[in-house]
Amino acid sequence: MERARQERWDRANLRTACTKMTVEDYEDFRILCVAEGTTPYAVIRAQIAAWVRERLGDGSDISR
Repeated sequence: MERARQERWDRANLRTACTKMTVEDYEDFRILCVAEGTTPYAVIRAQIAAWVRERLGDGSDISR
């Protein structure tokens, strides 16, 4: 029951953002993530959030 509720919330409130990259870049990225004790997903998510906050912090108005 709990899982179904979580899946409904995820569908309504979360979106996936992804990209393609070269195998070499990805392998380097994974190695760096392991060395830093984090995951690729966590790094990408933090970078996207920081970029959005930086852009919206300048008073820009965006259309949704």
